[in-house]
Amino acid sequence: KTHELKIKNKELVSEKLELKKLSNAVTYNSNAIFIANKEGIIEYINPAYEQMTGYSFEDIKNGKTDLFQTEINYLIKNKFTLCGQGVYENKNKEQFITKITISIIKDSNYKVTSYVGVCEDMTQKINDDRLLQEKQILLLQQSKMASMGEMLGNIAHQWRQPLSVIS
Repeated sequence: KTHELKIKNKELVSEKLELKKLSNAVTYNSNAIFIANKEGIIEYINPAYEQMTGYSFEDIKNGKTDLFQTEINYLIKNKFTLCGQGVYENKNKEQFITKITISIIKDSNYKVTSYVGVCEDMTQKINDDRLLQEKQILLLQQSKMASMGEMLGNIAHQWRQPLSVIS
């Protein structure tokens, strides 16, 4: 019996380590993560969620925000993973752009138990892409102007230098 207890204890320690690893992966992830129960009520947010949105778990519990609630309700109604990108407003009324995926979590009997959402803040990337595009357009315009200037210089040179008499 002692041997069985030792084996069971090893299994429990191993499972505890695995749970700790998964918990750390969610807690310390740079993407905002939330978990909602099967009714769509958010029961967990990680620190990145709070940083991205400005809302604490207390704000959510006290109904001070319904951020992502439309998406959760859509998922509950349609029963499939939701992927998309949207513009949202944080607690400070500043807009941010996020790529969001909300997945359905089911038990071994295929019954919905919860929903997990992962949000990647795309605001900086999109702003950087816009800036890069603007710089590329400016570079193209400058290149066109330089070519035009060179062409005008050649025309002026030809104008000043009459053609030699062909003999």
